[in-house]
Amino acid sequence: MTHVVNDPVPLQKRPEGLINVSKDTRVDDDSPLPIHALVVDDDQLTRRLMVRMLQRIGCNVETAENGQRALEIILGGGSGPSDNFEIVFLDNQMPVLSGVQMVKRLRELGRTEFIVGITGNALKEDQAEYMEAGLDKVLTKPVLERSLKEMLKLVLDRRRTPE
Repeated sequence: MTHVVNDPVPLQKRPEGLINVSKDTRVDDDSPLPIHALVVDDDQLTRRLMVRMLQRIGCNVETAENGQRALEIILGGGSGPSDNFEIVFLDNQMPVLSGVQMVKRLRELGRTEFIVGITGNALKEDQAEYMEAGLDKVLTKPVLERSLKEMLKLVLDRRRTPE
């Protein structure tokens, strides 16, 4: 005699931090071109994780390990292409040139890239200093893929309504 058990097995909750890879991870179907992004962080693991998420979403991504190198890339003095970046993800606490120093220099030069500060510091006072330097938005670490998508949607909106 065969017995069939119909008791449902409870689904396991996905652990926090796991990235959901759906069949369509792009930000926007109407986007004619990929978004050109720059990730600036002195931590190699953070750079690699952000690059992986941004590429999965559909971005072209370049990286820099500090603010000085990022300035060289953005201003065309580096070895990479000097195309305009539509978005820059910028860590604050880095050697050579901090995120605050870098964003101030870019804004003094009249640069208009959409700059998102990435910080491990969740204190509003510290984030306020970063915003006052000229950031467009601030995200706290760990950065989630959905947060990156929200920032990229803002860039696409900006692309559709030029200043």
